[in-house]
Amino acid sequence: MDKPEANKTYMLVGGSNVKSIANGDSWAESEVKPELTYSEKAMKNKVKKALDNMKSVLFESRFDASDVDVLREMMVVALNYDGYAVAEVADHSLRDCGFFDEAKILRYAIDKKHGCK
Repeated sequence: MDKPEANKTYMLVGGSNVKSIANGDSWAESEVKPELTYSEKAMKNKVKKALDNMKSVLFESRFDASDVDVLREMMVVALNYDGYAVAEVADHSLRDCGFFDEAKILRYAIDKKHGCK
Protein backbone atom coordinates (compact mmCIF):
# COMPACT_ATOMS: atom_id res chain seq x y z
CA MET A 1 0.00 0.00 0.00
CA ASP A 2 1.32 3.42 -0.93
CA LYS A 3 1.57 5.58 2.18
CA PRO A 4 3.83 8.31 3.58
CA GLU A 5 6.95 7.28 5.50
CA ALA A 6 8.48 8.88 8.58
CA ASN A 7 11.38 11.31 8.06
CA LYS A 8 10.42 12.04 4.45
CA THR A 9 8.96 15.19 2.88
CA TYR A 10 6.18 15.09 0.31
CA MET A 11 4.67 17.57 -2.15
CA LEU A 12 1.01 17.78 -1.23
CA VAL A 13 -0.06 20.48 -3.71
CA GLY A 14 1.79 21.49 -6.86
CA GLY A 15 1.36 22.87 -10.34
CA SER A 16 0.12 20.66 -13.16
CA ASN A 17 3.68 19.62 -14.04
CA VAL A 18 4.69 18.85 -10.42
CA LYS A 19 4.31 15.41 -8.85
CA SER A 20 2.02 15.86 -5.85
CA ILE A 21 -0.68 14.10 -3.85
CA ALA A 22 -3.29 16.65 -4.99
CA ASN A 23 -2.46 15.82 -8.63
CA GLY A 24 -3.18 12.14 -7.98
CA ASP A 25 0.42 10.99 -7.79
CA SER A 26 1.52 8.35 -5.29
CA TRP A 27 3.33 9.14 -2.04
CA ALA A 28 6.50 7.67 -3.53
CA GLU A 29 6.18 9.83 -6.65
CA SER A 30 5.45 12.92 -4.52
CA GLU A 31 8.51 12.57 -2.31
CA VAL A 32 10.62 15.74 -2.30
CA LYS A 33 14.35 15.07 -2.42
CA PRO A 34 16.55 17.84 -1.03
CA GLU A 35 18.62 19.71 -3.63
CA LEU A 36 22.36 19.38 -3.20
CA THR A 37 24.49 22.51 -3.07
CA TYR A 38 27.32 22.99 -5.57
CA SER A 39 29.89 21.89 -3.00
CA GLU A 40 27.79 18.85 -2.01
CA LYS A 41 27.54 17.83 -5.68
CA ALA A 42 31.32 18.21 -6.08
CA MET A 43 31.93 16.17 -2.92
CA LYS A 44 29.49 13.48 -4.06
CA ASN A 45 31.30 13.17 -7.40
CA LYS A 46 34.70 12.90 -5.70
CA VAL A 47 33.43 10.32 -3.21
CA LYS A 48 31.87 8.28 -6.03
CA LYS A 49 35.22 8.23 -7.89
CA ALA A 50 37.04 7.21 -4.69
CA LEU A 51 34.51 4.41 -4.06
CA ASP A 52 34.91 3.14 -7.61
CA ASN A 53 38.71 3.12 -7.21
CA MET A 54 38.57 1.38 -3.82
CA LYS A 55 36.11 -1.23 -5.09
CA SER A 56 38.81 -2.84 -7.21
CA VAL A 57 41.33 -2.70 -4.34
CA LEU A 58 39.07 -4.08 -1.62
CA PHE A 59 36.98 -6.59 -3.50
CA GLU A 60 38.95 -7.32 -6.69
CA SER A 61 36.45 -9.18 -8.84
CA ARG A 62 34.99 -11.48 -6.18
CA PHE A 63 31.55 -9.95 -6.61
CA ASP A 64 29.89 -6.75 -7.74
CA ALA A 65 30.23 -4.75 -4.51
CA SER A 66 27.82 -1.89 -3.94
CA ASP A 67 28.90 1.57 -2.81
CA VAL A 68 27.60 0.65 0.66
CA ASP A 69 29.84 -2.43 0.73
CA VAL A 70 32.88 -0.38 -0.25
CA LEU A 71 32.17 2.48 2.13
CA ARG A 72 31.54 0.07 5.00
CA GLU A 73 34.82 -1.76 4.40
CA MET A 74 36.75 1.51 4.03
CA MET A 75 35.32 2.83 7.29
CA VAL A 76 36.04 -0.34 9.25
CA VAL A 77 39.64 -0.49 8.03
CA ALA A 78 40.23 3.28 8.45
CA LEU A 79 38.94 3.10 12.05
CA ASN A 80 41.06 0.02 12.86
CA TYR A 81 38.05 -2.23 13.44
CA ASP A 82 36.99 -0.10 16.43
CA GLY A 83 33.27 -0.82 16.72
CA TYR A 84 32.68 2.18 18.98
CA ALA A 85 34.29 4.53 16.44
CA VAL A 86 32.10 2.99 13.72
CA ALA A 87 29.05 3.50 15.97
CA GLU A 88 30.08 7.14 16.52
CA VAL A 89 30.23 7.74 12.75
CA ALA A 90 26.89 5.97 12.26
CA ASP A 91 25.30 7.96 15.12
CA HIS A 92 26.29 11.31 13.60
CA SER A 93 25.36 10.16 10.08
CA LEU A 94 21.90 9.04 11.19
CA ARG A 95 21.28 12.36 12.95
CA ASP A 96 22.45 14.26 9.85
CA CYS A 97 19.77 12.35 7.91
CA GLY A 98 17.07 13.09 10.50
CA PHE A 99 16.92 9.57 11.95
CA PHE A 100 17.08 10.71 15.56
CA ASP A 101 15.29 7.72 17.15
CA GLU A 102 17.58 5.26 15.40
CA ALA A 103 20.64 7.26 16.45
CA LYS A 104 19.53 7.06 20.10
CA ILE A 105 20.13 3.31 20.05
CA LEU A 106 23.74 3.81 18.98
CA ARG A 107 24.20 6.73 21.35
CA TYR A 108 23.19 4.46 24.25
CA ALA A 109 25.97 1.97 23.38
CA ILE A 110 28.54 4.73 22.88
CA ASP A 111 27.65 6.47 26.15
CA LYS A 112 27.70 3.15 28.01
CA LYS A 113 31.29 2.58 26.85
CA HIS A 114 32.28 6.00 28.15
CA GLY A 115 30.53 5.44 31.50
CA CYS A 116 27.73 7.93 30.82
CA LYS A 117 24.15 7.30 31.92
